[in-house]
Amino acid sequence: MARWVPALTVQAVLEAFRELGLDDRRLRVEAGVPERALEGGALLPAVVWQKLWASVYRDVGRDEIGVRAGLALPFGAFGLMDYLAASADTLGMSCEALSQHFHRVSCERSLELEEREGWYRIKLVVMEASEDTLVGDEFALGAIVGRLRARVDGFSVAAVQLRRAPPPHADKLAELLGAPVSFGHAVAALCLPERMRDAPISSADPWLRRTLESLLPHTELGGPGSPLERSLRDCLRELLPKGRLGASRVAGALGMSERSLHRRLREIGQSYQGLVDVFRREEAERLLLDGRVDMAEIAHRLGFADQSAFSRAFRRWTQMAPRVWLAQRSALGSPGSDLAAPDK
Repeated sequence: MARWVPALTVQAVLEAFRELGLDDRRLRVEAGVPERALEGGALLPAVVWQKLWASVYRDVGRDEIGVRAGLALPFGAFGLMDYLAASADTLGMSCEALSQHFHRVSCERSLELEEREGWYRIKLVVMEASEDTLVGDEFALGAIVGRLRARVDGFSVAAVQLRRAPPPHADKLAELLGAPVSFGHAVAALCLPERMRDAPISSADPWLRRTLESLLPHTELGGPGSPLERSLRDCLRELLPKGRLGASRVAGALGMSERSLHRRLREIGQSYQGLVDVFRREEAERLLLDGRVDMAEIAHRLGFADQSAFSRAFRRWTQMAPRVWLAQRSALGSPGSDLAAPDK
């Protein structure tokens, strides 16, 4: 299972639990989530998600609770993604917006769309299938169905496919989702009649959609100080001393595919290697100024083969050897100064 879950999603599911009459505050406390942790769009450890649902299973059982919570999820709980999807012209455009921005609400799965055999299929593809990820499928499908029901006249689902084994009362799931439900599939999916793709969205608003799209570069998970960057830095700090510098390793530690990581970075005009270089340089400067770690240890922490390799990289970043850079900063008395002199 992914190591992280967006705080936005944890907050959203707590709101859904409140709508269902559950004690969301108690559930949050039992999961070990301080209220302040839900602010600012952070990423939380995945164990928080597991503990939340474990408490809910204990209180009300698990057979339909994922779908019920998704259907009860208030509109707007998923923030910008909700409004983008709701302002689209058609169901197909709405689903495309959900697919494009699904990483905002899930670190472990993607939403994919396909057309075949007269169906328009909305699939939830999980990076690593496990028992822990099943309820997330049902919560997501319930949320999608609830939102489309509210905004598409004549909305209907032809079939629902779930990864889980059949529960004792499978007919209740079919009743909630309004379609036959089958179990044991490789991926969870909603199968809609193909004609639904072009069904109009009642809340379509082209001007709102354009405005929201113009704001995306400033709200994307990946800008300075964003949850993605903070999590990326945490992973690098943990993995670099072990020599694990590859994007695939870091992406896996973040609970996403390497392809998804590169895509999200491209969307904000960044590259993986560029961010690694920035992290290494900033960490090197921080550790040098701290003064409690010797040069060999700094090289090790930043994943360099040896001190010489670190020194060469530092010269590339600053045009100075590490000791010259440190001496200059000390002489200036201003660690943050951007003044630099070429190294002789």
